[in-house]
Amino acid sequence: MPTEITRSTLNPQSEWKQCAATAALLALLVAVFVFGVYRPQRIRLERVRSELRDARESVRQLPQKLAVVTRLQKNVEENERFLQQTVSLMPDDADVYRVVQDVSRLAQQFDLTVSRLEPMRPVEYATFRMLPFRMRFAGPFRSVVAFLNGLEQRDRLFTIGELEITRQTRALEAPVEVQVDFTAYARRVDPDESIDGADSAKISASATRSVADNGDE
Repeated sequence: MPTEITRSTLNPQSEWKQCAATAALLALLVAVFVFGVYRPQRIRLERVRSELRDARESVRQLPQKLAVVTRLQKNVEENERFLQQTVSLMPDDADVYRVVQDVSRLAQQFDLTVSRLEPMRPVEYATFRMLPFRMRFAGPFRSVVAFLNGLEQRDRLFTIGELEITRQTRALEAPVEVQVDFTAYARRVDPDESIDGADSAKISASATRSVADNGDE
C-alpha cells in the first residue's frame, strides 16, 4: 500500500499540473505587478519628468518673458499718454459758435479781414465728429502764413484742407485773398447725440453774426 501512494505522488501528470498552476500564478502576479504597479509608476514618472522639463524651460525663458512684459507695459504707458493728449486736442465740446469765435480772434490777431466764416455740415463718427468750416479772408501774405501756422498749433485739433490764395495785384506787399477749408474735431460723449440740419442753419447764422461782431471791434 505505501508503495502505491509513492507511485501516485510521483505521477508525471500530477507534477505537470502543479507546475502549470504555479506558472499561471506567477504569470498572474507578474501581470498584476506590471499593469497595477510598474506601468502606473512609469507613466507617473514620465509625467513628472515632462513637468520638470517644462518648468526648467519656463525658468530659462523667464528673462525673455520679463522683457516682453516690460515692453508691453511701456506700450501701454505710451498709449495712455497719447490718449490723454488726444482728449486735450479733441474736447467733448461740439460748440461750433465757440470755434468760430476762436478762429475769428486769431484772424484779428494777425490783422486779417474775414469776409466769410461758414460752418459746413458736421460729419458724424462713432466716437468723434468732424466740424468742417469754409473761410474767406484777406491780408498780407506773412500774416496769412502766421494765421495758418497758429491755427494748426491751437490747443484744439485743427486740420487744413483745400487752400486757395489769389493776389490782388503783382506788388509783393499787396494783400492776398485766401479761401481755406479747415476742420475742427470733437469727441462724442453721447453716441445718440447729433447735429441736424436745423442746428447747422442756426450755427451758420450765429457764425455770420460772430464775424460781423469781430469786424466791428
